[in-house]
Amino acid sequence: MKVALLFILSLFTISTIAQTEIKLEDVKNHIGDSVRLQATIYVGKYLKPAKSSPTFLDVGGNYSNAPLTLVIWDDVR
Repeated sequence: MKVALLFILSLFTISTIAQTEIKLEDVKNHIGDSVRLQATIYVGKYLKPAKSSPTFLDVGGNYSNAPLTLVIWDDVR
């Protein structure tokens, strides 16, 4: 019984310290923070022959109009 109670309390604690959810237009105010963002990825481009093989993800719009572009480098893929 004590183990079950501890498990339930730990789940409650984890949910209370979850990341803050932000809107796409507020991303610029959270540089360096761990946040949760729900948005549409319009375009993804994998540049395998380029140095470090980056993947670019345009969030919230197509390239040049995207308010956010994410880069995923090959060594962390």
